[in-house]
Amino acid sequence: MSVRRLSWTICETLFKRYIQAKSPDELRFVILDMTGVDAEILRDKHPEYIEELVEFDAEKAFKVLEKYAIIAREGRKGKKSQLFIFIEECNMARLDQNRYEKLISEINLFAESANMKLLYSTSVITSQTTSRQLREAFDVALIGRQADSKTRLYLGVPDTDDFPEHSFIVAQ
Repeated sequence: MSVRRLSWTICETLFKRYIQAKSPDELRFVILDMTGVDAEILRDKHPEYIEELVEFDAEKAFKVLEKYAIIAREGRKGKKSQLFIFIEECNMARLDQNRYEKLISEINLFAESANMKLLYSTSVITSQTTSRQLREAFDVALIGRQADSKTRLYLGVPDTDDFPEHSFIVAQ
């Protein structure tokens, strides 16, 4: 199983659990899927949960992130539903890393008070896609065994091969 497929399996499982636990009135998804592949479970099977969906278009996804950064900062007045923002792949980070990191950090700063959750999934971990500032904006990072020594060192994770092939190290 590839790193990409395994990371998607984790996201898909998470989405299914949220959908089983909450109605569309209680939970909304904003999906920024730069691959056009990973939104399928929501796009095709549960469209009633989708607040916004952007596939492939990094500039349009930036505009959506800007909108939700403002919403997070100002609060979601009168909104009781939880908002789950899912970003798949790092195309936006590659396009304009500073802009991307500023928006992600701002959303994360106000996420709890705005009843938002943010998940950023990428199989491309470099200084251009996951800087120190961006890594520190998240509570948890899952790093698969397939990550090479350079990537583990960059993420501050021990370089070890003593965990099973399809498991992850949790870096906090």
